[in-house]
Amino acid sequence: MLTIIGLGNPLPEYTKTRHNIGEHVVSAFVRGEDIQLSPKKLFLALMGKGKVGTKSVQFVLPQTFMNNSGKTVKAMYPDSTSKDEYENILVIHDDVDMPLGVTKIMFDRNSGGHKGVESVNRALKTKKYYRLKIGVVPADSKGKLRKPVGEKMQNFIVGAFNDAEWTELKKTTKKVKEIIETFVSEGPAKAMEMSNRR
Repeated sequence: MLTIIGLGNPLPEYTKTRHNIGEHVVSAFVRGEDIQLSPKKLFLALMGKGKVGTKSVQFVLPQTFMNNSGKTVKAMYPDSTSKDEYENILVIHDDVDMPLGVTKIMFDRNSGGHKGVESVNRALKTKKYYRLKIGVVPADSKGKLRKPVGEKMQNFIVGAFNDAEWTELKKTTKKVKEIIETFVSEGPAKAMEMSNRR
């Protein structure tokens, strides 16, 4: 079964922050499909299963803080799990090296410094799973990213999107819905083609 995991921080004050865009788009998807998520203490997560097209999909929102996202993944995939099953995982998360709303699917790639992804990598002991990155950094008219550096970065990623950014992300949420549907129905290669096209 395909498993889609939206990364974020669990407390209400993080709901509209940049670091929670993965959690946001997965939550929006399941609401639209009337899929119910419920707390699963064993997995430290909200989890639910539903049909996407004709296929069953499991949706997961870890209820740990971002840096400990791997605790949920470790509970779901013990050491006895076949490594082939990891290719049925799609982790969705924010990215500070891409412009706001831009999407990109990757497989078997480094974390890029994302602490949540690093935690998942340690839990699975591999990078061979799919990730959908969503850009969260505004860019100027020439496409140059306007992201802070040093200590300001931490405040930036846990900071809230402004109203204009949040409006822009409504289009991204719709696009992610289409990417997930394509990933499920037509496979990763087709979804990657859709996602990675600017």
